[in-house]
Amino acid sequence: MEKILIQMKELEKKKEDKEHVKAYGGKIAGTVNDIFKTCKLEPEADEAIHPALGLILEGTENLNGGNYEVGKKKIHEALEMYHKNFK
Repeated sequence: MEKILIQMKELEKKKEDKEHVKAYGGKIAGTVNDIFKTCKLEPEADEAIHPALGLILEGTENLNGGNYEVGKKKIHEALEMYHKNFK
């Protein structure tokens, strides 16, 4: 999740460039897919993280469409959800 936060901070600097926004949508989606592949959690924790990861993927779809603000909002909500459940 830290990597996603870093990627969003990088994107913030170039949010006006739709091509950059779209590219970061793919980067962040790739990071989420890596989490799904490599993360081995207990069933309860696994169940708790899936809604946050799903919301991030929804946000990346918005980024892929060039809609920075909507994508950012969803990803921010997901990161807050994660923080609430895992910190």
